[in-house]
Amino acid sequence: MTQDNRDKPTREAYLQQLIRKGLDPGMAQEVVSQLVEAGQLREDASPHQERPATEVMEGNSPRPSRQALLAASKRISTHGPQGNDLAFMHTILCQVGLPRRAIDGMSYQRVCDGVGIHIQAGSLFDGEGWVEHPVPYGAMPRLVLAHLNTQALRQRSPIVDVGPSASAFLRTLGFEPAGGDRGPYTMFKRQVQALAACRITMGYSVGDTAYTVKGDLIDEFEAWTRPSGKGAGRDLWPEKIAFTQRYYDSLTQHAVPLDLRALHALKGSALALDLYAMLAERLHRVSGKSVMLHWASLRAQFGHDYHGEHGPRNFKRDFKVALKKVLAVYPKARVSVVKTGIALRPSPPPIPYRG
Repeated sequence: MTQDNRDKPTREAYLQQLIRKGLDPGMAQEVVSQLVEAGQLREDASPHQERPATEVMEGNSPRPSRQALLAASKRISTHGPQGNDLAFMHTILCQVGLPRRAIDGMSYQRVCDGVGIHIQAGSLFDGEGWVEHPVPYGAMPRLVLAHLNTQALRQRSPIVDVGPSASAFLRTLGFEPAGGDRGPYTMFKRQVQALAACRITMGYSVGDTAYTVKGDLIDEFEAWTRPSGKGAGRDLWPEKIAFTQRYYDSLTQHAVPLDLRALHALKGSALALDLYAMLAERLHRVSGKSVMLHWASLRAQFGHDYHGEHGPRNFKRDFKVALKKVLAVYPKARVSVVKTGIALRPSPPPIPYRG
């Protein structure tokens, strides 16, 4: 390697720098590839050294490898979901999700097609004082909510048995608890605390009547934020977490069943998770031959964080990539991309109807 080449930043270092500054990961990949081709960046490893399967971060979760996605697609296509493959998400969060990336400010709100969500960042007491937390974002809190929702419905109680440790909980979400400032374990703790601290208000309309479900999601979450103390062998971890009764009651009436195997396969992309949840909630309700969703309405629902002159083009590109992943793990979804958007045709839900 020449001295001039050693002085150039590496592909990976520059990629992570762009992502930390808020650039969309797909666009960041495109930028660094162009710079490598132009000779302005150098590759990180020799041609014989494999790049790690979880090297790129979107929001706060590593992207799974293509091989993992294909393996999940094969399992889902050949084996129907069993009891442990069930997961649930509130129907409103299938239509308007949490932010996919960190936001400026302490509140976030979205309204789309008669449903809305308003999130207010909050604080948690750590035993010595109040600690402010940001609005939760990315794939991690989506997966956490799906797991907690599922356990609450299975146990028929707003009080959820959590498990023995943060590491064990993280593994139920499909992650290995690797450390480091941007590792899954650190991101998990940050996002779970942000989720526990925030207030989420959900709204929806039926005919001429508007309904609001307001308040905290989680009613009790004290031990997750206490310091473990010097010499402690593990983090403190509560045996139970309690949803508020209002949220639990709403969840029992408006839960959408999802395939946990698909969520694990899509865990590296909050956009793909949102798209999967929307299709799971909507496709089996399509009446007639098809429903057309135009790019403008899709961007209003999924692309609120794509700004600037190239926002629509970048959203369309990333949406198509995410849709391809989703259809791999939702093989019965009848969705096609056309020039003006996507066409939805009546399809069975990912979890078959009972009976």
